[in-house]
Amino acid sequence: MVFDPLKAAHLALNNQTSLPLLSELSGELLSLGFKVRFRAPGTSMHPTIRNGDLITVKPVAPAKLKRGDIILYRFHTGFIAHRLVNIEERSGRGLSFTLRGDASTTCDHPVEPEQVLGKIVCLERDQRILDPYSLRVRIWSRLYLWLARLKRSLSRWFLPQSTQTTQRAEQLVNSKR
Repeated sequence: MVFDPLKAAHLALNNQTSLPLLSELSGELLSLGFKVRFRAPGTSMHPTIRNGDLITVKPVAPAKLKRGDIILYRFHTGFIAHRLVNIEERSGRGLSFTLRGDASTTCDHPVEPEQVLGKIVCLERDQRILDPYSLRVRIWSRLYLWLARLKRSLSRWFLPQSTQTTQRAEQLVNSKR
């Protein structure tokens, strides 16, 4: 029996083996110029990428990235796919990338070009192929982010009041003891 590294990689990526192995295998295949495909774990890119969606990543030179691209990058022993929100040219030190998940209101730590594995080029959900950069997907993602921010702002207004009510109720209970 002949060992087929591409078939082994395909099986490993589609069966969600341990993240360190998946990260190492993906990074190696991408550095050799191969596309990789795997199921996305997590919800940080919701609604653009949902938990369990199949995502296809292709190799990309960090210098060719632009704002709005969704990139896969190394983070500790695993990897993260987030949207590129800013590219900073640092004098004498090259590029630095700022990324953020579509469902998040805060940015990730700066990402160095060496951490970049590739760019997400395709999504598969419910037997449908989706373009993560289509106008429909971008509008839905921005609306979702806006609603998340609105929800957080509203909770700040109403949360202190409910916290005060809870504290008063606890004081009443404690005073009756």
